[in-house]
Amino acid sequence: MYEDVVTFCPDLDTFRIELTVHDHVDEEGKPELSLTKTPVLKKLGKGADKTLALVRLVGQQCRDTLASLEHLEVLGTYEQVFSDPGKLKKYNSVYDRTPQEIICPETGEVSLYIPPDKFCVFC
Repeated sequence: MYEDVVTFCPDLDTFRIELTVHDHVDEEGKPELSLTKTPVLKKLGKGADKTLALVRLVGQQCRDTLASLEHLEVLGTYEQVFSDPGKLKKYNSVYDRTPQEIICPETGEVSLYIPPDKFCVFC
């Protein structure tokens, strides 16, 4: 049994230091969190980069690993994120769901792209 949860990191540099201190590194010594996850969605910020990732929790060890990390917050399932204004604010601070106009370079036709509510969800 597994559960997919959204994680939020408010300061990527601090989180990388925490990973290194707790020996969460790859074979080259670079910070790495070895959990099944989507590619990290990153938003560059003034002073700190924020991230979101969708992590698949399989077993207690995954849950324990996430719980041991001070600079990574588990926001919860998408249902939990969208039902909690505080969690949704953090989610929205990284993932921009604002509709965007896209202009076709060949025809000049304008289309409206509306990002899905959930990032990293596939058909």
